[in-house]
Amino acid sequence: MKKIALILAGTMILAALTSCGGSSAKTSIIDLDKLDDYFTVESYKIETDVKEKGIEHMDNAHAIVTLVLKRNKEEMKIKPSDVEYAELEGSTPNTSYYVFRGDCTATVKKMLKIEPGKKETLVMTVGVIDPASSWRSDEENAALRQKHYDALLNNSLLDKITLDISWEENIEDSIKALNALKEMLDED
Repeated sequence: MKKIALILAGTMILAALTSCGGSSAKTSIIDLDKLDDYFTVESYKIETDVKEKGIEHMDNAHAIVTLVLKRNKEEMKIKPSDVEYAELEGSTPNTSYYVFRGDCTATVKKMLKIEPGKKETLVMTVGVIDPASSWRSDEENAALRQKHYDALLNNSLLDKITLDISWEENIEDSIKALNALKEMLDED
């Protein structure tokens, strides 16, 4: 039993070390998931039609997020086929709802094809989230909408823009890991 605990602890430490490092400097509020190790965010810009749609019709508004990324020289073993699904999400500390969210699977797959040392501009269209709900008072809904509206027009109010990527499972690697674990358990 001690052996299993030791193996699990070692695995968690290894996972923590590999997910923390990397050579890309985070220069913004952008979180690229596993891809942080391979890209540097040079700049980002958010444009939205929320002003034209109006605060009462935020659910019909969209935002265009433009990222300028530079591919680091690190060898990347991740392939476009490893991406199952990806979303871009923007949040503010002022509410518990995303300010915007949208599918960006194709963009992430394109990202993975950028050659080392190259700079690329990626554009993603996302939907604006209206945080209003029928179970809240009109005053509460107005306050939440105002926070989202302000964050869309003043991007310094956003605290994080995140790529949330679902990765295809590599079944062969999973089977090897399970077999190795089984062999260790059989030794005990």
